[in-house]
Amino acid sequence: TYNTINKLQESLDLYLELLKTEKNNTALLYNTAYTYKKMGLLEKAFPYYQKTLELNPDHSEANFSLGLAYLAQGDFEKGWEKYE
Repeated sequence: TYNTINKLQESLDLYLELLKTEKNNTALLYNTAYTYKKMGLLEKAFPYYQKTLELNPDHSEANFSLGLAYLAQGDFEKGWEKYE
């Protein structure tokens, strides 16, 4: 994917376009969040992580990544809970 070669904007554009028709696709939602996080846009990543977990509460990568995002923002209570 574009993410693996650091073409983040291209990757994000593709995910957002695909989400127009696949709104509940957890892989797309997670990858959108991951891309936003990788771009340093944590606030934009949170809703996509949360939607991923709403649809699949056991999504381990989303739980871990959301925990890291909370920790990066200094929200240690939520961060450590998801990180574990």
